[in-house]
Amino acid sequence: MLNRDFTTLVDALLTELGGGPALRIDCRLPWQPEAKDLVSAGLDIFDREQYMTPQTLSHWQAMAAAAKQDRIELQLISAFRSVDYQCQLVRRKALAGQTLDDIFRVSAIPGFSEHHTGCALDISCPDSEPLEESFESTHAFAWLRANASKFNFFMSYPRNNAAGIIYEPWHWACRTR
Repeated sequence: MLNRDFTTLVDALLTELGGGPALRIDCRLPWQPEAKDLVSAGLDIFDREQYMTPQTLSHWQAMAAAAKQDRIELQLISAFRSVDYQCQLVRRKALAGQTLDDIFRVSAIPGFSEHHTGCALDISCPDSEPLEESFESTHAFAWLRANASKFNFFMSYPRNNAAGIIYEPWHWACRTR
C-alpha cells in the first residue's frame, strides 16, 4: 500500500518535472516497497558498493558461481536503489533534456522500480557494454536464459512487456521477496 510520504515525494518530483500525480496514478508497474534488510554484495563493475537482500545475495552468489563453472562471467552493474536515488536519476535525465515519456520507458517512476526491493540486479559480462540491448547476443545472456530460473531469477522486462518498459535483457529479479 502506498503511504502519504511516498506519494507526496513522488508527486512533487513529477510536478516539478512538468508531469503530475496522474503519471504515478496511471503507472502500469506495481508499487515496490523499499528493502529494509540489505547486505553488501561488494563492488559493481564501476567500483561502487552494491546492496541487496540477504536472500538475493545468496542466490546471486550461487548463480554467479555456477556460471563461472561453465566459463561464463556474470558481472554486477547495479542492485538496490532507494526511492530518493531513483528521484535523482529521473531529475538528472530530465535536466539533460529527456522527456518524461522517454525517461519512463527506460526507468521506472520512483516507487515502482524493482531495484527498491533489493531483489533486482542489472547484470553484464566482460564482452558487453553495460545496459545495452546487445547483451542479448552474449554467451552470458544465453546462460541466464537457460539457467537463471534454477536460482530463482527471472528477466523482468522481455520484449513487448505489459509494463511498457523497454526490453532490458540485463535486468533480472529474484523471486525471494
